[in-house]
Amino acid sequence: MSLRGAIDRSILRCAKPAVPGLRVAFSGSGKATVFSSSILLALALAAPTSAQVSPALGTAAPYAVLGTNLVPTVGTVTCTDTGPGTAINGDVGTTFNGGITNTMCTITGATDSPVAASVVTDFNAAFNAIDAANPCTGVIPITTATLAPGVYCSAAGTTIGAGVILTLDGAASDTWVFRVGTGGLGALTLTNAQVVMAGAADACNVFWKTAEATTLTNSDFVGTVLSGAAISMNSGSWFGRALASTDVTITDAAPLTFAGCAAPATITVNKDFSDNNPAPVSVALSCTSGVVSATPLNASEGAPAVYTVSQADLAGATCTATESVPVGYTANQANCVGVALDGSCTIINTLIGVPNTITVIKDFSDNSLAAVSVNLTCTSGTVTTTPLNASEAAPAVFDITGATLGATCTAIETVPVGYTANQANCVGVALDGSCTITNTLNQGPAIPVPSRSIGGMLLLMGIMTLLGFVALRARAV
Repeated sequence: MSLRGAIDRSILRCAKPAVPGLRVAFSGSGKATVFSSSILLALALAAPTSAQVSPALGTAAPYAVLGTNLVPTVGTVTCTDTGPGTAINGDVGTTFNGGITNTMCTITGATDSPVAASVVTDFNAAFNAIDAANPCTGVIPITTATLAPGVYCSAAGTTIGAGVILTLDGAASDTWVFRVGTGGLGALTLTNAQVVMAGAADACNVFWKTAEATTLTNSDFVGTVLSGAAISMNSGSWFGRALASTDVTITDAAPLTFAGCAAPATITVNKDFSDNNPAPVSVALSCTSGVVSATPLNASEGAPAVYTVSQADLAGATCTATESVPVGYTANQANCVGVALDGSCTIINTLIGVPNTITVIKDFSDNSLAAVSVNLTCTSGTVTTTPLNASEAAPAVFDITGATLGATCTAIETVPVGYTANQANCVGVALDGSCTITNTLNQGPAIPVPSRSIGGMLLLMGIMTLLGFVALRARAV
C-alpha cells in the first residue's frame, strides 16, 4: 500500500482518534516506517476538502436554544444566572408546556413552550441527514490547530482540554462540519478551551453533530450543535445554536453571552426613478453576517430585488445594497445602508438631463467691439464656467448642469470705464433663455452759456444800432 493510500484510508474511515504512532508500509520496500499522530493529523488537515452541506434546519433555525423530545418532562431548557450577566440572544423553545426555567437570565428572543410539532420534525430530519451529506475529509484535532473548511470526524467521543485553541479560518461563505461519534456513540466535551473564527469566517456556518451529550465548561465556542443527548454549558461564550434531543442546561459562573443564528431572512430593495424609467438596474447586497443566496440582482420600479440571507447571526446583523448607477442619473443610496434582516429600502435615481444654457448679449451705444467680463449665478444647478467674456460680435453662452425645474439665473457684468450699464434684462432669466446688457457711452461736460436779462438784451441791441448809425454817418462825410 502507498503512503497516500494509507493516509487516505485512515482519513476516510474516521475510525478512531489519532494514536501515538501509526505503522505505514511503503509499497515494494519491504520496510515499515512509524509516523507520529501529529504528522498524520497535519497531513489530514492539509488534505483537499469536499463541498460541505449545511443541514436544513427548517422551522428549528430561529432557535438559539432548543430542547426537543416528545416524552413529558424531557426536553427542558434551564438557564441560571449567578453572575449576573448571562444573555441569550435569540429564541428559546421546548417541546412541552412549562419546560423553560429561567433564573435571572436575559432572553432577547421569544420563549416558546411548547414549540410547534414541525420544529421537532425539522430538527430530527436535520440530525439524521447531516452524516450522509457530509463524508469525512479530516479528523477532529484535540490539540491547538487552524482548520480550513471541511468535514472533521471522530469515531468515538472528543475531549478538548485546557489551553487548546481551534481556529476556523476561511471566507464568509465557507462551511465547517464536525461529526462526533461516527461509530454510533460519542460525546463532545470542552473544558477551558476555545473554538474561534478567523478571516471572514462566519460562526453560523459551523455545525457540530454529536452522537451523545455535549458539555462545555468555561469555554468559548462557535457553531450550531445538533446533539443526540443533553447539552450543558457552564460559563464562557457560545455563538451559534444549542439544539438538543433532550435537555439544555446553561449555568453561568461568569458573564456569558449566547448568540444565536437567524432563520433565512429577506432584504427587499426598491427602485424609484425621478422620470419613472422602467429600466432594470444591477444591485449588489452585502451583509455583516450570513450568506446572500444570489447577488447582484436586477431591480426596477416595477420589480424590486428580493434577496435571501441565510445563517446570519442574531447580534444585530445588517445588510447594505449598492447599485451600478445608470448613466445620466444620480443615485441616493443612503436608505439602503445598514438595513435590518427582513427589512426593505429604496434607491432613488434622479435624472441629470442635458445641460441648460443662458445666453448674454452685449449692446454698446457706440457699437464698441470691446469684450466685457460677465458673471452668471443661478438659483440651482452648477454653472460650468463663469465669468465669460461677451461682446457685440460674440455673446457669452453659459452651461448649467443639474438645475431643478423653475430655476433662474442672473448675469452681472464688470461695467467698462466710460459707460453706464443697464442690466435689468439679465435678472431672473429662465433656463435656456437669453438677455441683453446695454452699455451707453458717457457724454463730455456741456460749455456753459451766460444768461441775459431782457433789459440787458434791449440795451445791447440799442448800442449795436447806435454803433451802426455812427458808422453810416462816417461813410457819408
